[in-house]
Amino acid sequence: MTSERVELQVTRLQLEEAIAQCERQAEKLAKLEAEAGGGEGLESEHMREFNDLCSRIRDIEVRQSRLCCDSDADSQKIEKRKFERERNEANAKKEANGETETRLNNLFEMEQKRVTDLEKERSGLLREIEHLKLANAELSSELDAFKQHGNDKRNGSPDVKRKVSELMAENARLAGELLREQSGLSERDSDQKQEVKKLLEEREAVWKSREQSLRQEQDQALMKQKQEFEHRLKQHDEKWMVKSREQFSDLEETVSRLTIENKKLTGENDKLGAVVKEMQGIRERDERIQVEMLGAQKKLQKIEESNRQLSEKLKETEEKLNESEANLLRFKISELETHLSYHSRAFGDENYTLSG
Repeated sequence: MTSERVELQVTRLQLEEAIAQCERQAEKLAKLEAEAGGGEGLESEHMREFNDLCSRIRDIEVRQSRLCCDSDADSQKIEKRKFERERNEANAKKEANGETETRLNNLFEMEQKRVTDLEKERSGLLREIEHLKLANAELSSELDAFKQHGNDKRNGSPDVKRKVSELMAENARLAGELLREQSGLSERDSDQKQEVKKLLEEREAVWKSREQSLRQEQDQALMKQKQEFEHRLKQHDEKWMVKSREQFSDLEETVSRLTIENKKLTGENDKLGAVVKEMQGIRERDERIQVEMLGAQKKLQKIEESNRQLSEKLKETEEKLNESEANLLRFKISELETHLSYHSRAFGDENYTLSG
């Protein structure tokens, strides 16, 4: 857009130069007619035509500047809407990833609760083992007491021997039960740890796989949107550059023609000035002055004809500018339809993703 603004500035300077030349030409013509006398009506008419031409040139310049400003504003609006749409899509995907992460966290909390319950069960079994150890110790102590009592009374009663046998059998039973509990607890504890470890590893692998898949999908979607946006922006810039070059080329051609016409008029004015000076030098010859005045009037008529042709050319320039405005309007409508079509497709893809 910087090169286009530079071209527009150059065109504006050329228009200002053409206007200044026309003003200088009008001043010279006014001086010549004032010196010749009797040309007030022609001067007023030429000044009105000149002012009208200057006004129309300024209108063309303003309309061209407005077209460029409108195009810049529309481009910025389209880019802003695309950016907002991409940001909304990214936020939606972020929310979906957040929901997936929440579900995974809930599963992880459930597994943690299960591990906590297993730890509580293990603690209960350990307490039961300690209780059995205490009971075994008490029985061992009681058995030792009976053994000591039996040693003191080698010829003790049969009841004492039977009691000792029962205590030894009970001690053996408790010892075996304790060993079985310890072995079973160790095996269950090891199995539970392995199961929990395996489950956590599987969950972690699933989470990592899902996270990597979601990141890849998001990166691919963002890359696709970025490429599509860059492609559309490049197409828009190319179309705008082509249209701008065409418009500036037409405008430069018009300014060039106006400059050539202005140079011709300036040459004629110079010739007319020479004639007027010659007329002032030979005022004593009235007839010759009248002849020179008639020649000057004919040249003024030629100037009027040139001004009329210049007005027609300016009218053609305005028609071309109106056609350029219509083309730009159709281009804006086409861009809007393309944007709406893209928005509809994006909205449809999003509904399909949510329903899936």
